[in-house]
Amino acid sequence: MSNFLDVNRRQFLRLGLQSGLTYLSFNPLAKAGILAAGATGGNVSEFPLRPFSGSFTNIDYNGDNFQRAHERLFNLEAFIAARGGRPAPSESREIVIAGGGISGLSSAYFLANRNPLLLEQDMQFGGNSKGEIYGNLPFSIGGAYIAKPDAGSPFLEMLQRTGVLSGSRIEEPADSKSFKKGLGFKNMWAGELDPANTAIYQRVKKDFLAILTRSYPQVPWIPGSLARPALDQLDRISFYAWLQQRYGNTLPPTLIEYFQLYCWSSLGGSITEISAAQALNFLTADTNGVVTFPGGNSAIAQGLYNYLQVRLGPQSMRSGHFILEIKANAAGDGVNVLVETPRGTLQTIACRACIVALPKHVAQFIVPGMSDDQKKCAGFMKYRGFIIANALLKTPMPSPTFDAYLQDGTIPPTPSYSNPPNRAFADMAFANWASHDQGARSIITLYKPFPYDGAEHVMINPSTFARVRDEAQQTINQILGAMGVAPSSMIDGIRLTRWGHALPLAQVGFLASHSDLIFQQPTSGRIFYANQDNAANPAIESAFTSAQIAAAQVLRN
Repeated sequence: MSNFLDVNRRQFLRLGLQSGLTYLSFNPLAKAGILAAGATGGNVSEFPLRPFSGSFTNIDYNGDNFQRAHERLFNLEAFIAARGGRPAPSESREIVIAGGGISGLSSAYFLANRNPLLLEQDMQFGGNSKGEIYGNLPFSIGGAYIAKPDAGSPFLEMLQRTGVLSGSRIEEPADSKSFKKGLGFKNMWAGELDPANTAIYQRVKKDFLAILTRSYPQVPWIPGSLARPALDQLDRISFYAWLQQRYGNTLPPTLIEYFQLYCWSSLGGSITEISAAQALNFLTADTNGVVTFPGGNSAIAQGLYNYLQVRLGPQSMRSGHFILEIKANAAGDGVNVLVETPRGTLQTIACRACIVALPKHVAQFIVPGMSDDQKKCAGFMKYRGFIIANALLKTPMPSPTFDAYLQDGTIPPTPSYSNPPNRAFADMAFANWASHDQGARSIITLYKPFPYDGAEHVMINPSTFARVRDEAQQTINQILGAMGVAPSSMIDGIRLTRWGHALPLAQVGFLASHSDLIFQQPTSGRIFYANQDNAANPAIESAFTSAQIAAAQVLRN
């Protein structure tokens, strides 16, 4: 594991789990994701990394099923009444986990020896970390990569134990490139996009690596990392303000442009609204290189799914179960979880403890016992969305890099509902890069962020679908043309995926107000929370860490 950071560079969460949390030893799966899933059982329709056939092009979005949630949660009491009211408990479990995304899967991973019941409202596990396989081509329809994990960290150990790591590939800083009109793919940090400013690029990169090794702003925050007052101070200012304080007006437009597009794509907002602590948490780690998988982060979700399939009891992973209410029982010694089953009937499941692995904009509707502070925090949080376009090419082509930001040398302004972003897409990825360009054809992935308030109204507008597809066609043609390929005969289909509330906005002041600690407190002593939005930090590592905290709390309770 010499490619990963050594243990002293970034401290990761370590809990003394005297409560009985143990890891099980087994031989890692031979390959990552779907390639090994058949040996572990489960239902293919539930797989986070799921194969499909037929036309690659879809006629409507993959991703969120927002209508189902809106129909139920916006008038919950009427919906329950129309189904005959709340039934008495018909099943009893020790632990129920609500939500089958990375937070829920990770919570079940830590609690596997207690055989929790994992419920997911979608038919497919994985949350926003989903992927698909077309023919022999895996590609992401959600998160695409992770930062290099610490040696000896629980996160790295999970990747090893689930067998996912064996299918990974590292994009080192020397491999990283941006795409600029007229220049093609160039290494920004080496000054190839702007040779006259090579020195400032190298200075910023050096500064980022120094922050990573000496004063990394760990989020979620843990004792032993950067002192909390220092983290809070960073969080009180925007990333743009931090750049101004540190570099004045010396940064070239192409570098500020990169920061803006990066924050749009990774953090859901502009450099003027993203906390400096949160931006540096992401950027300093990614500048040191990233780890990729065939199928993106869906390979991690698939590895967790495989792991749980052979460790949990029968009927302990249930998809298609929409959670309507999570509430402490009248006696105060347990929790009742009300769900709508795939048959459309209501069921109440009694348990001793429940982990709510759902975003707070959903949890606030279904956990009526939230404290006043929790309700206030959930109402304060903002979420942003994005659309992904995957383009299937008719023939294979070598990948010049993994992920590249689409730059033109100008700084895009902070957008708003009345002044939307002036870029069709922020960045793109070559899906075949992680598998060393294996496969009979290639797939290019484009990321279109909606980094402003009110964007959800644009995303659900029916006219947006055709417009984004046209933008994808034009952008892919431009990329292929820069690579010396005639684009007119290369694209064999475009597939669109929409995520309306995928990114909790890492806004200024969230950490400084210690709002990140509010959902580390249980509701009614038995309802715990695991999600990346606990710390408003839209990262798979944050989701995993929140699950570790919640699992430890459950076992200590």
